[in-house]
Amino acid sequence: MPFAHITAVAEADIPYKACAAWTYNKQDELQIYVGFSSTRELIEWMNSTVDDTDGDGICISGEWEIDDTGDMYDFDGWELNAGDTWAGFKQQCRKFLKQLERDNDDWRMAVAMEEGMLNGIDSYNDWMGC
Repeated sequence: MPFAHITAVAEADIPYKACAAWTYNKQDELQIYVGFSSTRELIEWMNSTVDDTDGDGICISGEWEIDDTGDMYDFDGWELNAGDTWAGFKQQCRKFLKQLERDNDDWRMAVAMEEGMLNGIDSYNDWMGC
C-alpha cells in the first residue's frame, strides 16, 4: 500500500480534526504525521515504515488532561506499538468501550440515588430511564 499521502507536519500546522500520529525519534524529537484515512491505515503505515527502535510507540487521538489549576498533566490517547494489528486494536477498543459503559452505568446509578434522596422517586426514575 503506498503511503505518499502521509506527511510530516509541524505541531502548529495540524489541520483541525485531522487524524494524526505523534512519535519521537531516537533524538527524542517529536514528529507528527497526518493524512491517514483510518486507524487501520495508520497501523499498516506504522508497521511498514516506522522503525520500532525510534521510540516506544505512536500516540494517536487523545487529549491533555488538565487539573483545576490549569496545568496539563496527562495525555489520554491510544498508543500503538510496532507489531500491533488491526484486530488487536479493535479488541482493545471493544474492551475499553465496555469498561466505559460500565463506568457510565455506575455514575448514572450514583447520580440517580442522589437525585432520589434529594428530589424523590420521580427524579430517580428519570435518571435511570424508567
